[in-house]
Amino acid sequence: MKNAIHDRIRRLLPVVVLAGLAFTASTGSAGVNVWTTNGPEAIRIRVLAIDPVNPATLYAGTFGRGVFKSTDSGGTWAAVNSGLRNLDVYALAVDPAAPATLYAGTYVGVFESTNSGGSWAATGLTTPYVDALAIDPSTPTTLYAGTYSGVFKTTDSGGTWAAVGTGLSPYVDTLAVNPAEPATLYAGTVGPQIFKTTDSGGTWAAVGTGAPNDPWGYGDVFALAISPATPTTLYAGTDYGFFKSTNAGRSWTAINTDLINTVVRALAIDPVNPARLYAGTSGGVFKSTNGGESWTAMNAGLTNTSVTALVIDPSMPTKIYAGTEDGVYDYLAIEPPCVSDSTTLCLSGGRFKVTTQWAAGQSDSGQAVALTGGDTGYFTFFDPGNVEVVVKVLNGCNSNGSFWIFAGGLTDVSVVMTVTDIQTGTVKSYSNTQGTRFRPIQDTTTFATCDAGAAAGARPYGGSASASLLAPNVAESIDASATELCVANATTLCLSNSRY
Repeated sequence: MKNAIHDRIRRLLPVVVLAGLAFTASTGSAGVNVWTTNGPEAIRIRVLAIDPVNPATLYAGTFGRGVFKSTDSGGTWAAVNSGLRNLDVYALAVDPAAPATLYAGTYVGVFESTNSGGSWAATGLTTPYVDALAIDPSTPTTLYAGTYSGVFKTTDSGGTWAAVGTGLSPYVDTLAVNPAEPATLYAGTVGPQIFKTTDSGGTWAAVGTGAPNDPWGYGDVFALAISPATPTTLYAGTDYGFFKSTNAGRSWTAINTDLINTVVRALAIDPVNPARLYAGTSGGVFKSTNGGESWTAMNAGLTNTSVTALVIDPSMPTKIYAGTEDGVYDYLAIEPPCVSDSTTLCLSGGRFKVTTQWAAGQSDSGQAVALTGGDTGYFTFFDPGNVEVVVKVLNGCNSNGSFWIFAGGLTDVSVVMTVTDIQTGTVKSYSNTQGTRFRPIQDTTTFATCDAGAAAGARPYGGSASASLLAPNVAESIDASATELCVANATTLCLSNSRY
């Protein structure tokens, strides 16, 4: 074990130490479905962090070059190392409540900046090899540091620290805090092993049947992540591939189908669509759209495929940054163009893809019919002459910065209508259960994606822009004198053989 750790340390240590360098480029625009880089060039990246309030601000921790910062989405980079006494930066964490405060884990302990990296000061932790940092999202003054001597904890923003490693193996490489229950943390260690605490680090226990295991004790758990939608679902990137737990770590399953390189050093979860995962490996970046069941490579333009860090832009989750052995790359993942077919509507200029699935004893895809104008269409289920669901997408960008989804149903069967913003990858499914009247849909907030390239549109009509699912309001009346035959005209529909 000791020799393996020393070999790993030598692998991580930089060969050259330079500081005070700035790298510039003409643009910070990410490539569309291709990786591009604007620096910092020829620098080995260890970790990436993004400002949650201003996602154009990025930080890169490097081997031997300290911390680099970009304020234009990676277009230009500059070293921000004033007061940083060691330039081997293994971990970074940004305070979610006060993003000007960030922490750097280094070879000689943890440093803090309260001015967005403008200057750094040592905290009370001087333990070497701080490989992981995690902030309690509910109490950001509480911070955990994973080191080669276990886990340390501060409750005063780094002023004082205490070891909290009872039951935990040393050599901690990664930490993850459950956002729903911050007293629950997970630690990935050399071994490889995964540990869990439910008392804020007071005690730890190894978890997981089926978790990665190396009888020689040489492997690593490099990365851990918790699903934002379902905190009992966890993912682990290891020397032996990608692992998933759906029961808070009690058991794990390898999910490496089509994952060509199984040394997974970084991972990221789409915050809007948690089934979309990214794995950074020594063979590039891989993407899964089904929670890890299968993977596809996305390495076009990635000239260095040794990926050590991944981070997603929270305001535009289809924009991904990758740290490599040769700088930072960015990628804008745009879905293939929407193609109308017998079961697919392409609305709002083809930007929105709408499909339906129905079930009532049998199940099938709804048959799609587009209406003139490009914003509206409908679906039939049993009979091509019988409309079941009508849907339209309106551009409400001038009103509340969102596209608006409206739908109504003439059915009580089970329906799942799925809407996808092709440009950003945002997906939402709307469901109606069997035996209930289809509840009208008025969703004006889910697709808050106008900044992703939509032209602003006029508000279609007056009224509230709140999102809601409205129960139908039906008024019934009988006109006994209405005995004339129905005559169809420009304002009148005659249905059911002109009875209605």
